[in-house]
Amino acid sequence: MLDHIGIEVSDLDRSKAFYAAALVPLGYALADELEGGAGFGAGPGVPDFWLKAGEPKTATHVAFNVRERSAVDAFHEAGLAAGGSD
Repeated sequence: MLDHIGIEVSDLDRSKAFYAAALVPLGYALADELEGGAGFGAGPGVPDFWLKAGEPKTATHVAFNVRERSAVDAFHEAGLAAGGSD
């Protein structure tokens, strides 16, 4: 059972802003911040997706569990609108 996952990002502030916008359709929001890190979660104070300032590693696959396909489409659109690329 997965409890949480963390990925390293080269620009924490930029990544926080991106995920803050892109994760809205999935019900995620910034739930916690620590020095050099930020945690997002679907409930208050329950972060399960963490960003950590550092040197990104090779490609990472992260999948969020959603109830409807429309949430996947909305996440994709929000990610593109937040500056992501496909």
